[in-house]
Amino acid sequence: MQERSLDRGLRKTVDWRLIVVYLALILFGWMNIYAAVQSGEPSSIFDLGCNSGKQALWIAGALVLAALLLFVINPYFWDSISNSAYLVVLVLVIFMSNNVKGSHSWFELGPVKFQPAELSKITTSLVLASVMSRPGFKMSNWKHFLLAALIVLIPMLVIVAESETGSALVYAGFIFVLYREGLSGWLLALFGMAVLLFVLTIKTHWWVSLIVIAVVSLLYFIHFLRRTSSLRLRRRVVRNGLAAAVASVALVFAADVIFH
Repeated sequence: MQERSLDRGLRKTVDWRLIVVYLALILFGWMNIYAAVQSGEPSSIFDLGCNSGKQALWIAGALVLAALLLFVINPYFWDSISNSAYLVVLVLVIFMSNNVKGSHSWFELGPVKFQPAELSKITTSLVLASVMSRPGFKMSNWKHFLLAALIVLIPMLVIVAESETGSALVYAGFIFVLYREGLSGWLLALFGMAVLLFVLTIKTHWWVSLIVIAVVSLLYFIHFLRRTSSLRLRRRVVRNGLAAAVASVALVFAADVIFH
């Protein structure tokens, strides 16, 4: 009876589909490492003299550690330490990291160097999970959404300030976590638009981004004003469209000033 109860508990508390996707990505990456280093006589994928064999050791160790975290340690333990761990890692990144090739977000423990920014991704995930699992939490509530957004943005901005923009960009992936938990598709679309404008401004010219803003804004107004007969809703459409357009223009000029 206990085994059946445990089995039902694992099915309810563990996202097995996510684990399958994660394992598939690991396998895909491992196969790519094996294919990339082959030259001449092919060797075994488990050959420890090759990168693929060394990667296999890391994968095995990571899977053992993941199993311990999932099935041995009480999940409430992570919830209890999430806030403290989040703050501690932020403090370490700001005050105790070293400068390595212009990047300030590095720790040195003897011969070992690692980035506390990597730990920050874990603690951010823990705090975000703790907050979103609270009774009554709804992503459609603006207060709840802002709280979740701040949890992600604070470490992201700290890492950017430490000249580690590449690591900070990984935090953009949290937008899909928020979407999965109920974030409006419109906000996800606005985020995608912001990323597109940012890249266009850096890679081309600011006026190209302004043309894109003008075209998208025109299509937005034509589409929604045709479908809306209520004067109140029309005003809302115009207000939201103008606000998004102004914010987009501000983003374009900010990116142009900073990167050009």
